[in-house]
Amino acid sequence: MLGKRHEATMKKTVVVLGLLTVVATADGAFGQRPGGGPPPGPPPEAIRACEGKSQGDAVQFQTPRGDTITGTCREMQGRLVAVPQR
Repeated sequence: MLGKRHEATMKKTVVVLGLLTVVATADGAFGQRPGGGPPPGPPPEAIRACEGKSQGDAVQFQTPRGDTITGTCREMQGRLVAVPQR
């Protein structure tokens, strides 16, 4: 059986560890990027897929992993970008 003092210390330790876990993961939980800053732009493959196309055109492109993505060209940040279909 643990002494009351030891038991109180253990409870405090568990609470502190729980709070540290919440604080350490809060950036991801609230949509913040680690280190801050703006989110990354569209991938280069999505930009290249719409070169020479018009807004609304259907396109396909491959990701670096080899997946084929089907999307539609949309204007973003002043240029056409393939937006994947959902």
